[in-house]
Amino acid sequence: MTVRNPTTRTFLCIYFPERTDRGVETKNVCVAFNGTTERALYRAVERLGSTEIKKRIAIFSYDHLVKVAEREDRGITEVIKMRLGDSVLRRGGRVRRTVTVKRDDVARWRRALMREAGIGRRVFQEILAFLDDLDGGEKRASGVAA
Repeated sequence: MTVRNPTTRTFLCIYFPERTDRGVETKNVCVAFNGTTERALYRAVERLGSTEIKKRIAIFSYDHLVKVAEREDRGITEVIKMRLGDSVLRRGGRVRRTVTVKRDDVARWRRALMREAGIGRRVFQEILAFLDDLDGGEKRASGVAA
């Protein structure tokens, strides 16, 4: 269902099942799209129904949506818009995500990669550069851990 605001926002409603003590109920989430900066995203998804949107964002229940939003420290509508954007606008492009990673884990992954994969191959250099970025952007010469 689409609701148009004559000023600058357009709204898209998505229906999610939610488990309660009374069984499964429907939860309606209305997502507001800014008429200027989010116009392209809205136009790309305006004809999609709830089922297709849920497929595109890979979230099928309200409970799961809330858990993803809490894990990513975002609002539920922001999660929906980010995932829709990734799905319909940025296929194969770069995606910006906020993740929480323990520095010890990154160091362990780097050591395992360097031990098992060998440093000479380009794909491993790219993975090591990614892990360096996760580790606070500290650059290491030739992929050697400090």
